[in-house]
Amino acid sequence: PPTSFYTLSLHDALPISIAKGGEGTICAVEGADDIVAKIYKQEKRTKRRLEKLSLMIRYQLTDIQRRQVTWPLDVIYEESGFAGYIMPRLHSAEDFTVVCGAGIEEINLEDRLFIGYNICAAVDTVHSFGQVCGDLNPQNICVNLDMDDPGALMVTLVDTDSYHIVNGQMMYRCEVGQANYIPPELQKRLYGGQSLSSMPLPTYSKETDRFALAVNLFSLFMNGCHPFACAIDPEEAEQMDESLDIPQPSDNIRKGFSPFFYKKKGITYPTYAPDFTFLPESFQRLFYRTFVDGYKDPTERASA
Repeated sequence: PPTSFYTLSLHDALPISIAKGGEGTICAVEGADDIVAKIYKQEKRTKRRLEKLSLMIRYQLTDIQRRQVTWPLDVIYEESGFAGYIMPRLHSAEDFTVVCGAGIEEINLEDRLFIGYNICAAVDTVHSFGQVCGDLNPQNICVNLDMDDPGALMVTLVDTDSYHIVNGQMMYRCEVGQANYIPPELQKRLYGGQSLSSMPLPTYSKETDRFALAVNLFSLFMNGCHPFACAIDPEEAEQMDESLDIPQPSDNIRKGFSPFFYKKKGITYPTYAPDFTFLPESFQRLFYRTFVDGYKDPTERASA
Protein backbone atom coordinates (compact mmCIF):
# COMPACT_ATOMS: atom_id res chain seq x y z
CA PRO A 1 0.00 0.00 0.00
CA PRO A 2 1.10 3.66 -0.37
CA THR A 3 3.16 5.08 2.48
CA SER A 4 1.00 8.20 2.71
CA PHE A 5 -2.21 9.55 1.22
CA TYR A 6 -3.19 12.84 -0.41
CA THR A 7 -6.86 13.70 -0.05
CA LEU A 8 -8.72 15.93 -2.49
CA SER A 9 -12.03 17.44 -1.46
CA LEU A 10 -13.35 18.00 -4.97
CA HIS A 11 -16.77 18.99 -3.66
CA ASP A 12 -15.47 22.05 -1.82
CA ALA A 13 -13.32 23.54 -4.61
CA LEU A 14 -12.42 22.54 -8.11
CA PRO A 15 -8.70 21.83 -8.62
CA ILE A 16 -6.76 24.16 -10.93
CA SER A 17 -6.52 22.41 -14.29
CA ILE A 18 -3.19 22.55 -16.17
CA ALA A 19 -3.95 20.12 -19.00
CA LYS A 20 -6.62 17.65 -20.06
CA GLY A 21 -6.30 14.31 -21.83
CA GLY A 22 -8.26 11.20 -22.71
CA GLU A 23 -7.84 9.66 -19.25
CA GLY A 24 -8.22 12.67 -17.02
CA THR A 25 -6.92 16.08 -15.97
CA ILE A 26 -3.54 17.32 -14.77
CA CYS A 27 -4.02 19.70 -11.85
CA ALA A 28 -1.87 21.97 -9.73
CA VAL A 29 -1.43 21.04 -6.07
CA GLU A 30 -1.98 23.92 -3.67
CA GLY A 31 1.10 24.69 -1.63
CA ALA A 32 3.35 22.30 -3.60
CA ASP A 33 4.86 23.84 -6.72
CA ASP A 34 7.10 20.85 -7.44
CA ILE A 35 4.31 18.31 -8.01
CA VAL A 36 1.08 17.97 -9.98
CA ALA A 37 -1.89 15.65 -9.67
CA LYS A 38 -3.44 13.49 -12.37
CA ILE A 39 -7.15 13.10 -11.67
CA TYR A 40 -8.68 10.24 -13.65
CA LYS A 41 -12.10 10.24 -15.21
CA GLN A 42 -14.52 8.15 -13.22
CA GLU A 43 -14.45 5.18 -15.61
CA LYS A 44 -10.62 5.07 -15.45
CA ARG A 45 -10.47 4.64 -11.67
CA THR A 46 -10.17 0.88 -11.75
CA LYS A 47 -8.89 -1.48 -9.08
CA ARG A 48 -6.18 -2.75 -11.42
CA ARG A 49 -4.93 0.79 -12.12
CA LEU A 50 -4.76 1.44 -8.37
CA GLU A 51 -2.77 -1.79 -7.92
CA LYS A 52 -0.33 -0.76 -10.66
CA LEU A 53 0.23 2.73 -9.22
CA SER A 54 0.61 1.34 -5.69
CA LEU A 55 3.36 -0.93 -7.00
CA MET A 56 5.13 1.89 -8.87
CA ILE A 57 5.28 4.24 -5.87
CA ARG A 58 7.24 1.65 -3.90
CA TYR A 59 10.30 2.56 -5.96
CA GLN A 60 12.41 5.16 -4.18
CA LEU A 61 13.79 7.48 -6.85
CA THR A 62 16.71 9.86 -6.38
CA ASP A 63 16.26 13.57 -7.09
CA ILE A 64 17.98 13.17 -10.46
CA GLN A 65 15.78 10.20 -11.41
CA ARG A 66 12.67 12.20 -10.54
CA ARG A 67 13.81 14.79 -13.07
CA GLN A 68 14.31 12.08 -15.67
CA VAL A 69 10.96 10.33 -15.24
CA THR A 70 7.60 11.65 -13.98
CA TRP A 71 7.25 8.50 -11.88
CA PRO A 72 4.18 8.31 -9.60
CA LEU A 73 4.99 9.55 -6.11
CA ASP A 74 1.78 8.70 -4.29
CA VAL A 75 -1.87 7.79 -4.81
CA ILE A 76 -4.69 10.32 -4.44
CA TYR A 77 -8.08 9.61 -2.89
CA GLU A 78 -11.19 11.72 -2.70
CA GLU A 79 -14.24 11.09 -0.54
CA SER A 80 -15.57 8.36 -2.84
CA GLY A 81 -12.24 6.56 -3.12
CA PHE A 82 -9.28 6.29 -5.52
CA ALA A 83 -8.98 9.37 -7.76
CA GLY A 84 -5.47 9.51 -9.26
CA TYR A 85 -1.86 10.12 -8.33
CA ILE A 86 0.77 12.82 -7.87
CA MET A 87 4.01 13.13 -9.84
CA PRO A 88 6.90 15.60 -10.33
CA ARG A 89 5.99 18.82 -12.13
CA LEU A 90 7.73 19.99 -15.31
CA HIS A 91 8.23 23.74 -15.47
CA SER A 92 10.26 24.08 -18.67
CA ALA A 93 9.73 21.39 -21.27
CA GLU A 94 9.10 21.05 -24.98
CA ASP A 95 7.68 18.09 -26.85
CA PHE A 96 10.42 16.02 -28.50
CA THR A 97 8.77 16.57 -31.90
CA VAL A 98 9.69 20.26 -31.54
CA VAL A 99 13.32 19.31 -30.98
CA CYS A 100 13.47 16.98 -34.00
CA GLY A 101 11.75 19.52 -36.22
CA ALA A 102 14.04 22.40 -35.24
CA GLY A 103 16.74 23.55 -37.63
CA ILE A 104 20.41 23.08 -36.81
CA GLU A 105 20.70 26.84 -36.28
CA GLU A 106 18.09 26.60 -33.51
CA ILE A 107 19.41 23.46 -31.79
CA ASN A 108 23.00 22.76 -32.78
CA LEU A 109 24.70 19.40 -33.04
CA GLU A 110 26.41 19.65 -29.65
CA ASP A 111 23.07 20.30 -27.94
CA ARG A 112 21.52 17.37 -29.80
CA LEU A 113 24.27 15.11 -28.50
CA PHE A 114 23.48 16.17 -24.91
CA ILE A 115 19.76 15.64 -25.52
CA GLY A 116 20.42 12.22 -27.02
CA TYR A 117 22.60 11.25 -24.07
CA ASN A 118 19.90 12.38 -21.63
CA ILE A 119 17.18 10.39 -23.42
CA CYS A 120 19.36 7.29 -23.12
CA ALA A 121 19.99 8.01 -19.43
CA ALA A 122 16.26 8.38 -18.74
CA VAL A 123 15.39 5.11 -20.50
CA ASP A 124 18.25 3.38 -18.70
CA THR A 125 16.79 4.59 -15.39
CA VAL A 126 13.47 2.86 -16.17
CA HIS A 127 15.30 -0.31 -17.25
CA SER A 128 17.40 -0.24 -14.08
CA PHE A 129 14.14 -0.74 -12.14
CA GLY A 130 13.51 -3.85 -14.22
CA GLN A 131 10.60 -2.07 -15.92
CA VAL A 132 9.67 -1.13 -19.51
CA CYS A 133 8.41 2.13 -21.06
CA GLY A 134 6.35 0.51 -23.81
CA ASP A 135 4.87 3.49 -25.65
CA LEU A 136 8.11 5.44 -26.11
CA ASN A 137 6.97 7.98 -28.70
CA PRO A 138 8.01 11.67 -29.09
CA GLN A 139 4.93 12.98 -27.26
CA ASN A 140 6.10 11.08 -24.17
CA ILE A 141 9.58 12.66 -24.24
CA CYS A 142 10.02 16.22 -22.97
CA VAL A 143 13.13 18.39 -23.27
CA ASN A 144 14.05 21.52 -21.32
CA LEU A 145 15.11 24.05 -23.98
CA ASP A 146 15.45 27.00 -21.59
CA MET A 147 19.18 27.61 -22.00
CA ASP A 148 19.18 29.98 -19.00
CA ASP A 149 17.95 27.20 -16.74
CA PRO A 150 20.53 25.07 -14.85
CA GLY A 151 18.57 22.05 -16.11
CA ALA A 152 18.86 23.04 -19.78
CA LEU A 153 18.70 20.05 -22.21
CA MET A 154 17.42 17.79 -19.43
CA VAL A 155 15.08 15.08 -20.73
CA THR A 156 12.02 13.87 -18.84
CA LEU A 157 9.83 10.91 -19.77
CA VAL A 158 6.10 11.45 -19.14
CA ASP A 159 2.86 9.43 -19.13
CA THR A 160 4.54 6.79 -17.01
CA ASP A 161 1.25 5.45 -15.68
CA SER A 162 0.89 3.68 -19.05
CA TYR A 163 4.25 1.88 -18.63
CA HIS A 164 4.63 -1.89 -18.84
CA ILE A 165 5.11 -2.86 -15.19
CA VAL A 166 6.04 -6.31 -13.91
CA ASN A 167 6.04 -7.58 -10.33
CA GLY A 168 6.86 -11.28 -10.08
CA GLN A 169 4.02 -13.13 -11.78
CA MET A 170 1.87 -9.99 -12.00
CA MET A 171 2.06 -7.91 -15.17
CA TYR A 172 0.34 -4.60 -15.81
CA ARG A 173 0.71 -4.29 -19.54
CA CYS A 174 1.12 -1.15 -21.61
CA GLU A 175 -1.93 -1.22 -23.86
CA VAL A 176 -1.12 1.72 -26.14
CA GLY A 177 1.49 2.53 -28.78
CA GLN A 178 2.14 4.68 -31.83
CA ALA A 179 2.60 2.52 -34.92
CA ASN A 180 5.80 4.22 -36.13
CA TYR A 181 7.62 3.34 -32.89
CA ILE A 182 6.47 -0.26 -32.52
CA PRO A 183 9.10 -2.90 -33.49
CA PRO A 184 8.60 -5.54 -36.19
CA GLU A 185 7.84 -8.46 -33.85
CA LEU A 186 4.79 -6.56 -32.54
CA GLN A 187 3.93 -4.99 -35.91
CA LYS A 188 3.45 -8.44 -37.39
CA ARG A 189 1.05 -9.42 -34.65
CA LEU A 190 -0.90 -6.16 -34.98
CA TYR A 191 -1.06 -6.66 -38.75
CA GLY A 192 -2.55 -10.09 -38.05
CA GLY A 193 -5.44 -8.49 -36.19
CA GLN A 194 -4.22 -8.73 -32.59
CA SER A 195 -4.26 -5.77 -30.19
CA LEU A 196 -1.76 -4.58 -27.60
CA SER A 197 -4.39 -4.90 -24.87
CA SER A 198 -5.22 -8.55 -25.53
CA MET A 199 -2.48 -10.25 -27.57
CA PRO A 200 -0.69 -13.12 -25.80
CA LEU A 201 2.26 -12.09 -23.65
CA PRO A 202 5.06 -11.18 -23.97
CA THR A 203 4.40 -7.85 -25.68
CA TYR A 204 6.56 -4.89 -24.69
CA SER A 205 10.08 -5.55 -23.39
CA LYS A 206 13.45 -3.84 -22.99
CA GLU A 207 14.15 -4.90 -26.60
CA THR A 208 11.04 -3.11 -27.87
CA ASP A 209 12.09 -0.01 -25.90
CA ARG A 210 15.51 -0.17 -27.56
CA PHE A 211 13.88 -0.13 -30.98
CA ALA A 212 11.71 2.90 -30.14
CA LEU A 213 14.66 4.67 -28.52
CA ALA A 214 16.74 4.20 -31.68
CA VAL A 215 13.91 5.55 -33.86
CA ASN A 216 13.74 8.70 -31.73
CA LEU A 217 17.51 9.17 -31.73
CA PHE A 218 17.70 8.63 -35.49
CA SER A 219 15.12 11.41 -35.97
CA LEU A 220 17.08 13.66 -33.60
CA PHE A 221 20.24 13.44 -35.70
CA MET A 222 18.68 13.06 -39.15
CA ASN A 223 16.69 16.29 -39.41
CA GLY A 224 13.50 14.75 -38.05
CA CYS A 225 13.48 11.87 -40.55
CA HIS A 226 12.11 8.50 -39.46
CA PRO A 227 14.55 5.64 -40.26
CA PHE A 228 11.81 3.72 -42.11
CA ALA A 229 10.39 6.68 -44.05
CA CYS A 230 10.93 6.62 -47.79
CA ALA A 231 10.19 8.58 -50.97
CA ILE A 232 10.04 8.01 -54.71
CA ASP A 233 13.29 8.40 -56.62
CA PRO A 234 12.03 10.47 -59.60
CA GLU A 235 14.82 9.44 -61.97
CA GLU A 236 14.44 5.71 -61.37
CA ALA A 237 10.65 5.87 -61.19
CA GLU A 238 10.49 7.49 -64.62
CA GLN A 239 12.24 4.47 -66.14
CA MET A 240 9.84 1.98 -64.56
CA ASP A 241 6.68 0.69 -66.20
CA GLU A 242 4.72 0.28 -62.99
CA SER A 243 3.58 3.03 -60.66
CA LEU A 244 5.04 3.08 -57.16
CA ASP A 245 3.25 3.41 -53.85
CA ILE A 246 5.03 4.90 -50.86
CA PRO A 247 4.50 2.59 -47.88
CA GLN A 248 4.03 3.98 -44.38
CA PRO A 249 6.96 3.67 -41.94
CA SER A 250 4.98 1.09 -39.93
CA ASP A 251 4.65 -1.11 -43.04
CA ASN A 252 8.38 -0.82 -43.68
CA ILE A 253 9.10 -1.69 -40.04
CA ARG A 254 7.02 -4.85 -40.36
CA LYS A 255 8.85 -5.85 -43.56
CA GLY A 256 12.28 -4.78 -42.32
CA PHE A 257 12.91 -2.28 -45.13
CA SER A 258 14.70 1.01 -44.55
CA PRO A 259 16.01 3.08 -47.49
CA PHE A 260 19.01 4.00 -45.34
CA PHE A 261 20.17 0.37 -45.20
CA TYR A 262 18.70 -1.29 -48.31
CA LYS A 263 18.27 -0.41 -51.97
CA LYS A 264 14.95 -0.76 -53.79
CA LYS A 265 14.46 0.39 -57.36
CA GLY A 266 12.51 3.61 -57.54
CA ILE A 267 12.66 4.18 -53.78
CA THR A 268 14.98 6.47 -51.82
CA TYR A 269 14.96 8.33 -48.51
CA PRO A 270 13.17 11.71 -48.07
CA THR A 271 14.97 14.74 -49.48
CA TYR A 272 15.03 16.57 -46.15
CA ALA A 273 17.19 13.86 -44.57
CA PRO A 274 20.98 14.21 -44.72
CA ASP A 275 23.18 11.42 -46.05
CA PHE A 276 23.31 8.64 -43.46
CA THR A 277 27.12 8.57 -43.72
CA PHE A 278 27.07 12.06 -42.22
CA LEU A 279 26.78 10.31 -38.86
CA PRO A 280 29.89 8.99 -37.09
CA GLU A 281 30.62 5.35 -37.92
CA SER A 282 29.98 4.36 -34.29
CA PHE A 283 26.44 5.77 -34.57
CA GLN A 284 25.90 4.05 -37.90
CA ARG A 285 26.87 0.69 -36.41
CA LEU A 286 24.46 1.09 -33.48
CA PHE A 287 21.57 1.93 -35.79
CA TYR A 288 22.49 -0.96 -38.08
CA ARG A 289 22.55 -3.36 -35.12
CA THR A 290 19.16 -2.17 -33.96
CA PHE A 291 17.27 -1.93 -37.26
CA VAL A 292 18.95 -4.60 -39.38
CA ASP A 293 20.44 -7.23 -37.03
CA GLY A 294 17.65 -6.49 -34.55
CA TYR A 295 14.96 -7.25 -37.13
CA LYS A 296 15.80 -10.94 -37.01
CA ASP A 297 17.01 -11.04 -33.41
CA PRO A 298 15.71 -8.33 -31.03
CA THR A 299 18.44 -9.17 -28.51
CA GLU A 300 20.98 -7.70 -30.97
CA ARG A 301 19.54 -4.20 -30.53
CA ALA A 302 21.77 -1.62 -28.89
CA SER A 303 20.97 -0.93 -25.24
CA ALA A 304 20.34 2.56 -23.91
